[in-house]
Amino acid sequence: MALARGDWLGFLDDDDTFVPGFFAEFLRLAGPANAQCFYFNYNRVSETRTPTTVNVLSRVGVDLSARLVDSLDVKNFIPNNAIFVNRRLVSGCLFDATLRSHEDWDWILSLRDSMSLRFLNAYGSNVHVDESEQSRNRPSNASSSVGLDHLTIYRRWPAKTQETRRLRSERLLKLGVDTNPNLL
Repeated sequence: MALARGDWLGFLDDDDTFVPGFFAEFLRLAGPANAQCFYFNYNRVSETRTPTTVNVLSRVGVDLSARLVDSLDVKNFIPNNAIFVNRRLVSGCLFDATLRSHEDWDWILSLRDSMSLRFLNAYGSNVHVDESEQSRNRPSNASSSVGLDHLTIYRRWPAKTQETRRLRSERLLKLGVDTNPNLL
């Protein structure tokens, strides 16, 4: 992030893509570069991959317009490649390299706490999901560190309501971590 020189900072995983023409549409919809942070809809593209072929199984648009930013306190719903932030405003919002998973969610929470996150009603990225058995995403999603990383994030970003504490406790229980909701 420190090496970026443009007005906007965005991320794209090595196996994902942006919707053709999205950059021009984003600049038109976002307005002046002094705006802070935008998140947008994305397409989930399910596929199977081999070293020589990609077979698209489905493409589903994921509309984030009805999602409340406060629900980020329990679980992330914004993929890292569905958010653009004004580069000049991210100096204090860094990724936590000690987290084994969900470092993007932690980063988005730091953005939310330091600036306004605004929804932009456009489809910007294609999140390509490899449904193959050998997918590199499968082991990390099933890892026991996921629950512990959630707990770390919950402690870093304290809940503002008892309902959020309850929902966090339920989420942790599904991830194999049993804890008192009042501690979240």
